Amino acid sequence: MLVVGTLVIAVALGLLAWLVLPPTPVAPSASSVQPSVPPAPAPASPPPSVVRTPDSPGPTVSAPVTGGTIGQQIRFRAQGGDAEVTVTGASWVDNGVLEPDEGLAYLVVDVRFEGVSGAVTTGPFFTAVREPGGTGHLMTVGAQLDRQLAMRIVRAGDENTGQVAFEVARGPVTFEVLDELLEPIATVEIPG
Repeated sequence: MLVVGTLVIAVALGLLAWLVLPPTPVAPSASSVQPSVPPAPAPASPPPSVVRTPDSPGPTVSAPVTGGTIGQQIRFRAQGGDAEVTVTGASWVDNGVLEPDEGLAYLVVDVRFEGVSGAVTTGPFFTAVREPGGTGHLMTVGAQLDRQLAMRIVRAGDENTGQVAFEVARGPVTFEVLDELLEPIATVEIPG
């Protein structure tokens, strides 16, 4: 699942870069270089430019961000339906499968998703934490977890429970549930 999720994110970032970055100009070959000719006078107006646009706009999802605290059940709306999230606990860990970078620790968050309606994709790739200064952190793989949160679609009555870890400086953070466009749709305050 980790490999598939990483591949999906890499493809999405590649497509985004293709749409945003300008094309790379091609240098003329030595055989196509013409003899020196005096330059033509500058045109009175700038030449027309071509702008590349996608054939159709990407889907947009607009949903209000809801929030709460540890132990509080928060309902949110995603593209596929409604679900609820509860952060049941959080702890700081100084070691793991890999040592955290100097000055950082692993924040291990115990979380439960419950389906309410439709089909909502849940899992560690759709979570993040944000520091008070605004810096966001996606999940990390260096922490030792007892029950890794799985990627799972939850429907009404379904549950997805497990742990997700973040490598971050100790202190208060905001746990975020992300939608398919990686925008926050639910938040839970976690004190330091």
